Amino acid sequence: MKVIHKISPVLILAGYFYILYEGYFLCQFGGVRYHGQKMAVGAAVMAAGFLIWLITRKKAKEQQAGKKQYLWIAELVAAGAATIICGAAVIRTAIPYNGALSWKIYEWRRINDESSSKDNSDTNKEENEPEIFSGTETETETKTSENIRNSDTWEFNAEDGDMYYFINDITGYRLNVVDAACGSRFYNFEKTKDGGTTWTEVNGDPFDQNMGVAEGLLFFTNDFGFAGLTYASEDFSILYVTKDGGETFEQLELPLDTVTELPSEAEELGFTIEDYDYHTMPQIVDGKMEIYLQTDAMEQQGIIFQSADNGVTWEYAGCKE
Repeated sequence: MKVIHKISPVLILAGYFYILYEGYFLCQFGGVRYHGQKMAVGAAVMAAGFLIWLITRKKAKEQQAGKKQYLWIAELVAAGAATIICGAAVIRTAIPYNGALSWKIYEWRRINDESSSKDNSDTNKEENEPEIFSGTETETETKTSENIRNSDTWEFNAEDGDMYYFINDITGYRLNVVDAACGSRFYNFEKTKDGGTTWTEVNGDPFDQNMGVAEGLLFFTNDFGFAGLTYASEDFSILYVTKDGGETFEQLELPLDTVTELPSEAEELGFTIEDYDYHTMPQIVDGKMEIYLQTDAMEQQGIIFQSADNGVTWEYAGCKE
C-alpha cells in the first residue's frame, strides 16, 4: 500500500506536465481537436493519481507518521516551476507572428472592432449609403461612382477563418481557408449563385501565394471588388483588386511618389512614407473612392488616396488627422 501511495503523486505530476506541454503546442501551432485529446489523456492520468492518493492516504499516514514530508515540498516546487516556464512560453505565442494564439487574438479583436464599426455606421446608414447596384452576371461595363455601394459589411467566420461578401441575396463571394500553418492561412476564392448553398472555386490563389489573414472582402459590382490580406501585428496589409469577378487579382499600387505631406504625427514619431503601409479597405466618400494608408490598423491618422474613375487611377488627396 505504501508503494502504491508513492506512485499517486508521480501520476498527478506526470499528467499535469503533459497537459502543460500539449497546451503550449496548442497555443503555438493550433489544432484544438488534436491537442485537446492529448490534454484529456493527461487529465485522466491526473484523475487516476488523485483517486489512488485518496484511497491509500489513510494507511500511508499511519506508516509514515513522524517522517519528513520533503518530497511533498519538492513536488510543489516542480509543479510551480513547470507552470511558470510553460506559462511564459504560452504568453510568447500571443505576441504577433509568434504562434497560433496571436492570430486567434487578432481575430477576436477584429470581430469586436467590426461589430463596433457596424453599430456606429447603422445610425447614419440612410443618409450616407449611396444607391446600391444590383446587376446581372453578364454585366462587365464600368459603373459610375453613384452606383457603387459604400459598404464594409463583409462577414467573418471566426470558427474556420472564411470571409464572405454578398452582392445580394443570391450572389456572393468568399475567401475560403484551404491551408494553414503557424496561424497564417492560404485562401482560394469562391462564388455562389444560390445564396450560399453551393460554392464554386473561381481563383485558386487570389493572393499570389502570400499567406496571412483576410483583412476584408467587398465588391462594388458583380465584377469589380477588393480583397485585403494582413498579418497578426496589423501594421502591414496588401490590397488586391479584381475587375473580372475574381478570376484574376492584381496587387493595388498607389502613387506614393506624389505624396507631398505626411500626417502631423510623422515628424513627432519619426515616421517616413515607408511606415505607412497598412491599406484600409476602400470606401465611398462624397462620390469618390477613398483608401487610407496608415502605420497600423488602429491608427487614426493616415494618407488619403482618392479615385474618381472607379479605381482606374488614384491621386494623393492630403492627410487624415
